[in-house]
Amino acid sequence: ALSSTMIETLSNHAPKQSRSRKTTEALLRVGLHKLEQNGIDGLSMSEVAAEAGSSVGSLYFRFGDKNQFVGAILSVALNETSERNGRLLDAAVAEGWTPEEILRRWVAMMVDVMRERRALLRVMLRHALTQPEAWDPIRRLGHEMKEALFAVLEQAKPKITVAGWQRRAQIGLQVTNGALTNMIISDPGPLYFDNDSIKTELADIVVRCIWPGRN
Repeated sequence: ALSSTMIETLSNHAPKQSRSRKTTEALLRVGLHKLEQNGIDGLSMSEVAAEAGSSVGSLYFRFGDKNQFVGAILSVALNETSERNGRLLDAAVAEGWTPEEILRRWVAMMVDVMRERRALLRVMLRHALTQPEAWDPIRRLGHEMKEALFAVLEQAKPKITVAGWQRRAQIGLQVTNGALTNMIISDPGPLYFDNDSIKTELADIVVRCIWPGRN
């Protein structure tokens, strides 16, 4: 469930009562489902309001126009992904994961995230063809997550001693991101999310970029 702080951040008019917060959460959750099903052009504000048990006037009061509502929906998904990244990296530090273990678990997490959000990401990719700035929040989050990942890798033991490993890791992660994006666009294709080995195969690419020849 969304926290009250998150609701206040996403809504133009912060709900003051528990019932109002639940309505806002319902609007966002129904909106996400409808957006994934129908895309931005096919998103009906009246259908969202009706299914959430609210009114169109209440929906517009909370979020403004459709574009602002879509932005709020995207913010929910990105916030959840950011928190997931934080939990994984906190565990890496607390449990003393090795650099390779961190990378493998991080890649596995990204596969899960993009699998779970593939419908939303597909909608945003299509939207970005005509509105490139629509992809900016996703790009910023990706940059922030990688910065946090590299900060943890810098401190992990045993220390990575490969010269230029940061650059090597960036290349491996870019290849992985490209493969996942292609899977979103071309699903099913040569690579697909339901292949159980995809996490290991993509992690192998990143690991071998840093440590060539490692099995």
